[in-house]
Amino acid sequence: MTTGAHEGVVSPEVQEQQRALELLLKLWPEPRTWQPRLVYRVGLSTTTHARVEARYHLVIPPDVLEAADVPVADKSVRLLLPLTWRPKELLLNLALSSSTGNPVHLLTRAEVASLQSTVLMNQLAETDLILINVEADDVQTLVEAIARFMPRRVRAAADLNEASPAAEVAARLRDPGLLADFLSTATGLSVQSEHVRQWLRRLQLPGDILTAMVPVARPAESSSANFVLALSELEPAPTQLEDLDYFVEAFRFVVLGLHVRDEQRALRLLARLGSEWRVIIDTEMPTSRPVSVLMADDRPLAAMNVSDTCLRVPVPLADGSSLHVETQLLDPSAVLKEVKIVSAVAEEELFLSDDVRETDDRHAVYFSVEQRPEQALARIDIGLTSDVRWTNGAVLVLACAALIMSVLVKNDADTLALLVIPATLAVSVVQVREQTSLVRRLTERSRRNLFGVAIALWLVAALRLLIQSSQAHGLFDVVRSALVKEP
Repeated sequence: MTTGAHEGVVSPEVQEQQRALELLLKLWPEPRTWQPRLVYRVGLSTTTHARVEARYHLVIPPDVLEAADVPVADKSVRLLLPLTWRPKELLLNLALSSSTGNPVHLLTRAEVASLQSTVLMNQLAETDLILINVEADDVQTLVEAIARFMPRRVRAAADLNEASPAAEVAARLRDPGLLADFLSTATGLSVQSEHVRQWLRRLQLPGDILTAMVPVARPAESSSANFVLALSELEPAPTQLEDLDYFVEAFRFVVLGLHVRDEQRALRLLARLGSEWRVIIDTEMPTSRPVSVLMADDRPLAAMNVSDTCLRVPVPLADGSSLHVETQLLDPSAVLKEVKIVSAVAEEELFLSDDVRETDDRHAVYFSVEQRPEQALARIDIGLTSDVRWTNGAVLVLACAALIMSVLVKNDADTLALLVIPATLAVSVVQVREQTSLVRRLTERSRRNLFGVAIALWLVAALRLLIQSSQAHGLFDVVRSALVKEP
């Protein structure tokens, strides 16, 4: 700790940091008390990502400021704001801004992990759990390792990706041999398969308890449900295998101790830190008036194929007292057929909306119901506009007619050119007309059919010109005469 001219006098900088941390601890549990409104806009133009702009309307309650010894009359105060929860994945094309014009800084992964472990230790201090044979600093170290772990590292080691089936992920990330190699590389220790097998057996019950707290799609990737993964992030790095044994036992003691005492809040946070992280920003805002903070980034969409035109975008229902969700198509060739807010776990429709407004290219829904889940999905069903569908159909009919006529007409170069060239130009226009991957995916089947008909048309015309004389009748007549002998 930095001191002033006299021993025990804390510098203004340290006071500001301590006050920001104290405010963070008070703001963490109930975001709806200081985030009265969230406007969540989803812009769709590709099949892989949606541009999401989340505008948080913030009002820090006076009692929270007073509890942290912040006078409401102050012009501004430095804040560490826990805006939202995100899965442990990269933020793409991120933009942060504030209505005040003040800089908005996103904390690093290590800084966020340190703050999250501090929040959990603060919650543990409020329970009657007594640490036996475990140091409090070591508990914070293991929690910080859980929060800092990113699944991408072990996915690469296991030759997995986001599209790998859940069963394959579970099998690979609980394989003692693979985990032993992963930990040996990460820690520099000689970890054997037998060590990992023992740890997995001892961690089975704590993992099951935490998996039940927060349903996740792939618990094997969670560094709390699968604590062996978090051993790779311990800092300082362990110097012997006994250190890893110690942290396994410490984690097991904490989880089972909280479970016996039914400390749901601490268990839920510990479980969530394994698969998600809290977006924490560092900024200044006035104490006397509301402020809005904008966070925009590209969110990954669920895989879309030809038979399934539904896109799925995460929606954080717990990030504001009231929530306004807008979905907009950014390509005029597509329309919104249906938008539903569904459960993130079972995709069951949530009938929570107060008002809905729908058009062909925009959907808006408003929520203010207090009892709602923390996470949901916007399931967006899209289609093509009628003019695009009719145009594609008309060009397909034209190309098919040209193909049939090229088989039946006499073998004349001018006649074949009259059939082939206009049909090819029409098919080419359809092939290159769509400018976004979203509509190109919707028209994939029709474009494939058109491409096949165009190839067949050119093959028929080329074969006739190469193997038939100019005086010959249509290809159909030639084939018939070759197969059927005249009496």
